[in-house]
Amino acid sequence: MIVVGLAGFGEVAMKAHPPEPGDRVLDIGCGFGDTTQELAALVGPEGSALGVDVSEPFIAASIKEAGESGVENVDFLAGDVQVMDLPGPFDYASPAWVLMFFANPVQAFRNIRGALRPGGRLCAVVWRRKLDNEWVYRTEKVVDQYLEAPRKPTEPTCGPGPFAMANADTVSDQLQIAGFEQPTFTRCDQHLKIGHDLDNAVEFNMAWARRRS
Repeated sequence: MIVVGLAGFGEVAMKAHPPEPGDRVLDIGCGFGDTTQELAALVGPEGSALGVDVSEPFIAASIKEAGESGVENVDFLAGDVQVMDLPGPFDYASPAWVLMFFANPVQAFRNIRGALRPGGRLCAVVWRRKLDNEWVYRTEKVVDQYLEAPRKPTEPTCGPGPFAMANADTVSDQLQIAGFEQPTFTRCDQHLKIGHDLDNAVEFNMAWARRRS
């Protein structure tokens, strides 16, 4: 139920920093391949898009969906981007909502950098601090009034976790250690739709808060 809401942030990132026509693109954490197909459309028939995800069922669904849609310039692989051999070189890599969950971010960045051609670009989307994401923070505050649970720190960590890359300085250091040059960060604030109706949204937020408490 949250996938559609998150897609809007990825669209903003791709619009601000799109791949070039003819580019060879790597879509990291492709899920069901929707973004991979969008990237394939942006690069056109002279380019291509490869979607990678650790979930084999997701990759199987992506292949099926792309085949049914008649998209020819896409391909998909199942694997862990932290350690797998990526069939580069790529011109552009686009991980959305994935980097925060790597157990070893520097290793993952280094592997991605190694798969990019010299001058290749990485365009990623990550969460900022939990305090900046009221849909999570306010929910937890409400749930805390009724549920007792061990307290966990709210400060950003190096990972893994949804807010592991909230500190731009830390992420900049990780990127540069891995070989990336001149990392830049752009703040994006927009509404996030969760659930099909109010009951559905409340159910999701309560479940999230219970897991994070």
